[in-house]
Amino acid sequence: MDLLGNGPHVRQARRDAYREEDSLRTRRDRFKGFTNITTGSKGEGLTCCFKSDSDVMRVIDNVMCVEDGVNCNNISREITFMILNFRYYYHGHCKLRLGRRDQFIHPFVRRALWNDEYLSKE
Repeated sequence: MDLLGNGPHVRQARRDAYREEDSLRTRRDRFKGFTNITTGSKGEGLTCCFKSDSDVMRVIDNVMCVEDGVNCNNISREITFMILNFRYYYHGHCKLRLGRRDQFIHPFVRRALWNDEYLSKE
């Protein structure tokens, strides 16, 4: 990798640059409630900025997923949290359910779950 210009120090410099770009993009979009994370080959520092496409994951702030069995009593009611149930499902698949009925549900999550039986009973 060193001969191709992809040595460890170059890859780390690229990762740092993408992380800084994510930070600037997140600060610019802070009022929208997202955190930006560069993923894929750019997130690993394998490609420079003008090669290939850019994969950016936008994580909604105040939304959290926890595994089934985790004590969620201390999670604030302003945070939308979902419980991941991996039992009885194929590898890599799970069922999501809302953590509490009386919690705040982020509008994006509400729209995504609009036809879900769990929300339609409210």
